[in-house]
Amino acid sequence: MKRNHVNGLIAVVMLFASAALVAEQPKTVTLKKGTVIRVALAAPVTSENAKVNDIVPVKALDDVTVDGVVVIAKDATGTAHVSSVEKKGKWGKAGGIEVTVDFVKAVDGNNVGLTHAVVTQGGGGMSTGAMMMGLSGAFKKGKQAAIPANDAINGYVDADCAIAVSDAPR
Repeated sequence: MKRNHVNGLIAVVMLFASAALVAEQPKTVTLKKGTVIRVALAAPVTSENAKVNDIVPVKALDDVTVDGVVVIAKDATGTAHVSSVEKKGKWGKAGGIEVTVDFVKAVDGNNVGLTHAVVTQGGGGMSTGAMMMGLSGAFKKGKQAAIPANDAINGYVDADCAIAVSDAPR
């Protein structure tokens, strides 16, 4: 009789343990390639002090959901880099800067790569006013280019991404 109680107890413990394992398995959803993710630079960037390949922090501007579940949370962090810099120059030549967004973090901690997420500001040749001023135009300096923080940048998911999520919609 004692043996039946022990076997019954073992069966109950195994049942609860397997139920706990099943409950702990996260649901996986797929964030599709081409999904638009709105991000913004977390800090301004200028042609005056930026260098090519400088890392620039970004943040997601909105929750992104799949099947009613958040896969990228608003304010999720990510990374961009400075891809091009032109310093301001003589003859009224304006500075220029280009920043490319690389990724943003999903709720499971994995990076979601973005494509076509580039923002460019300034650049170009000498100003017309400087050319018309003749030799004295050589002393006219152009303006630095600046990309402000918090301006929306549309990026597109670069490949289908499997993201582990909890079952509870947010």
